[in-house]
Amino acid sequence: MPVYDANLLSINAAVTATKNGTGLKIRGSGVRGLAMRFYIPSTTGTTNQMLATVAASDDDSTYTTIATYVEGAQSWASGAKHWVVPFATSKKYVRAVLTLTGSTGTPNFGTCIAGVVDRVHADWSRDVDFSA
Repeated sequence: MPVYDANLLSINAAVTATKNGTGLKIRGSGVRGLAMRFYIPSTTGTTNQMLATVAASDDDSTYTTIATYVEGAQSWASGAKHWVVPFATSKKYVRAVLTLTGSTGTPNFGTCIAGVVDRVHADWSRDVDFSA
């Protein structure tokens, strides 16, 4: 399981329905940006789908989605999932959002964790550099 800073956790709770995380005051992310790391410990079946997004706000009350997991909504039969959603914002607050869709019965993903982490490999590119 990844290591998180307790002061930068937006979600640390059981997820059985769509979950809006706690707003974190970051006062903007800087040019390079940050990332929200999501840890989902389990799933109850393949009919449950989860979409991981990052939302931002100026006032910690009205949030707008600023980043979405690149592969969209995910479903899986068993096991844990780790997702990283990079973001950059000038907004004062950010929060993680886990949206459940396609659920049958009572979904249970266990105690999910989402927190702000440093954005690593932000300058990585597939482009070939012949300047060296």
